Amino acid sequence: MSLALSIPATCGLWLLSEPITQVIFQYGHFTPESTRMTALALDCFVVGLFAYAAVKVTVPVFYALDETRFPVVGSFIAVAVNLAVVLLTIKPLAHRAMALGISLGMVGNFLFLFVAVYRRLGGFSLKHLAGGIWRIILAAALMGGLVRGGLAVISVAGVNRLAELVILLATICLAALLYGLVLHLLGLKEFTTVVERVRARLAPSKG
Repeated sequence: MSLALSIPATCGLWLLSEPITQVIFQYGHFTPESTRMTALALDCFVVGLFAYAAVKVTVPVFYALDETRFPVVGSFIAVAVNLAVVLLTIKPLAHRAMALGISLGMVGNFLFLFVAVYRRLGGFSLKHLAGGIWRIILAAALMGGLVRGGLAVISVAGVNRLAELVILLATICLAALLYGLVLHLLGLKEFTTVVERVRARLAPSKG
């Protein structure tokens, strides 16, 4: 369920990093070059978005098992990977190195915790996890195609800022609907659970 939310968010933010930054920030002294540089940093940050979300789900498992040493070790791994990436890439990537270091550090943290929880629990269904991931990636890829179409409209039409904002919001809403529809058609169990809970909350109470 965590990956079902973070993977499409990663895809959308990576594709729309520059348009979103432009619409929100590009006013006054915030120039097009500022927008480009900010978007490049955002591209590096979203690399670790899925890992950040997964760590937030995984860490409480260790606290429930009274195995607090694993999250601590994972945090040290994240810091070590972060420092190594920054030191190795600061010259070619400049400000992007810090964003990439944080992202890859979180990925390292997640991978360590994933292996640790798998061994601590005596294994769990990797087949089920893989089955969900390929559905999520396929839905995110189709969603990404729609987002690219919206970007093409903005680029070709050469619209003003207000029209660009409207097209951007419409693209995001349609992309989210398409993503949800594809997951529904593919029968992702976790997505179905979320939809059922939302319906239950929105349904009028009896009596």
